[in-house]
Amino acid sequence: MNEHILVDYIARKQPTVITKKKNTYLAYDGDDISYVDILKSGIVKISVILKDGREFNIAYKNKLEIVTLMKDEESAITQAPYNVRIESDTAEFYRIDRLEFWEDAMYHQDLLLYTKEFYRQSLQSITQHMQHMVMNGKKGALCALLLELSQQFGVQTTEGIQLSIHITNEDIAAFCGISSDTSVSRMLRELREHGALATENNNFLITDKEYLEEFLAI
Repeated sequence: MNEHILVDYIARKQPTVITKKKNTYLAYDGDDISYVDILKSGIVKISVILKDGREFNIAYKNKLEIVTLMKDEESAITQAPYNVRIESDTAEFYRIDRLEFWEDAMYHQDLLLYTKEFYRQSLQSITQHMQHMVMNGKKGALCALLLELSQQFGVQTTEGIQLSIHITNEDIAAFCGISSDTSVSRMLRELREHGALATENNNFLITDKEYLEEFLAI
């Protein structure tokens, strides 16, 4: 997406900036919301609540991007379709009234095109995540997640790709559709034993990317 479009819009709009602390929620699945939030700084996690009460993780967001889905342009209030939880120490958001945002998008063609691209890329990302989870089995889903995180949070070092985000076994299970943290621990141990994964500064270090890729069917 053309991030500069959003940068230019924010510069013109000068919206309110709000700050949230770690482990608090910007939005809950099903809550009524009357605004659009754009991530200014920090890291957030997008997830949904399943019928049995379990949380299913969809993605992390860590760059300038819309993080509360806008839905239709006619309603002043709509329901949040997912949870948005702060994962960094703090996170800042630009907050704009949702009807104002849609009026601005109708008036500025570049913002409207950005909004459409936002929906397309969001759908593509979610679809790819679901494919990895369904088509690759549990271990393949775990390897796919580690590779996704390496693209988003990876820092290349002499020893491998260091992830700059800390992720718990519980969160890994919720990303991969694995019901047991024990299963996650076992698979991580196997990856360490094969020399594909290590832990450094309490975060994962991918030491053999090619080995992880072997478990991906797609």
